[in-house]
Amino acid sequence: MNRLKQLRKEKGLTQQELSEAITAPARTIQRWENGENQIKANRASQLADYFGVSVGYLLGYEPESEQASNYQKIKICFSNGEELSFLVRNFTEKELTKITSQFNNGNLMRIRNLSVNPKNINYFFVEDFEENEVIEDE
Repeated sequence: MNRLKQLRKEKGLTQQELSEAITAPARTIQRWENGENQIKANRASQLADYFGVSVGYLLGYEPESEQASNYQKIKICFSNGEELSFLVRNFTEKELTKITSQFNNGNLMRIRNLSVNPKNINYFFVEDFEENEVIEDE
């Protein structure tokens, strides 16, 4: 199966929904999935970012076993005691800060501490921002 189609189906998206998410015609996505057209470099990068995979994996150049090593398990502990665990592709600390800054039903959160335990799980301890507080990019 075409990797783009596989990733789209894993995410539970229709071709139309993916086309709206990346602002490309649904017919173009259909052609990519059917192998009628090649995905251009800028679109491949956009799609890889959208699905959280490498361009090489998206285009079928990397086997699935190599792709699995590009992920890390993240656990976010919110100030109200709630926890959230999930897998993400390996990000820099700055990228993770930006990503995790908008969790918990859209309320902005701030990372207070970042540590790695022996089981290679990153823990983020966050505290609430005041509503509508802006996070400055460094």
